[in-house]
Amino acid sequence: MEEDFSPSFLLQYLSFAWNKSQQFIESDSRVTILSNIAQHLRYNKDKIARVTVPQRVKFFGLQMKILGTIVEDVIVSRDQDLARLILRSKQIRRHFALGDGPSLDEFVVNAFQLAWHDVQQAVELAETVEVEERGESSYETAKFCDLLLRSVEGKSEDWKHELENFASAMTEATLQSISLGVRKATPLFPRLLQLLEAFPCISATLQTKVGFLSSILFFQIIPVFCRRKRVQRGCS
Repeated sequence: MEEDFSPSFLLQYLSFAWNKSQQFIESDSRVTILSNIAQHLRYNKDKIARVTVPQRVKFFGLQMKILGTIVEDVIVSRDQDLARLILRSKQIRRHFALGDGPSLDEFVVNAFQLAWHDVQQAVELAETVEVEERGESSYETAKFCDLLLRSVEGKSEDWKHELENFASAMTEATLQSISLGVRKATPLFPRLLQLLEAFPCISATLQTKVGFLSSILFFQIIPVFCRRKRVQRGCS
C-alpha cells in the first residue's frame, strides 16, 4: 500500500526548511538543511510529477529557489568551506545531477543546464494556471534568472550562450509579471535596461512588449537613467 503523500504538506515543510536555511550563517547547518530538502525532492520526484498543475508550479518555484541558493553559495559566496560542503553533499549532487565530486566549472555547467530545464518547465506550466498564480510564477522565474545572471556576471565568457537564454527568459517573465499586476516585479524592470547593454538579444522583446507599461512605471525608472548618465560622465 502506497504511503500517504500530501503535496500541500510537503510544499509547506520544504518551504519552511528553505526559509530556515537562509537564517543560518554556520556552513554545516545550512548545508544539512539544503541536503535534506534535496533528498525529499528526489525521493518524491515521481509523486510530484503527478500532482495538479498549480502545485507543480509551486514545486518548480521552490526548486528554483533552492538551486539558486546553492549556485549563490558556491559561486558568489567567498565562504570556501560552505562551497566545499555543498559540492560534497551526496543528496545535493544526486537530486540536481551535479556529478560525483564536481569541480567548480563542472558544477556551473551542470547547474545551469538544470536551471534552464526548470525555467522552461516553469514557463510552460505557468501558462496553464490562473492569472494570479501565473503572475507570481513569472515573478519567481524572473528573480531566479536574475540570480543566475548575477552569480557569474563579469566572471567568465564561457557561458555566454546560457546567459543569453536566461536574459531572454528574465525579460519575458518580468514583463509578463508586471502586465499581470504583480507590483513587486516593477523594480526588476531597470535591471532589464542594464542587461540590454550586455545582451542585445533582448531588445526585440523589450520593443514589442514594453507598450503596456504605465507612465507610473516610467517615472520610477527615470532616476535609474539619471544615475547611469552621471556614472557615464564620471567615467568618460
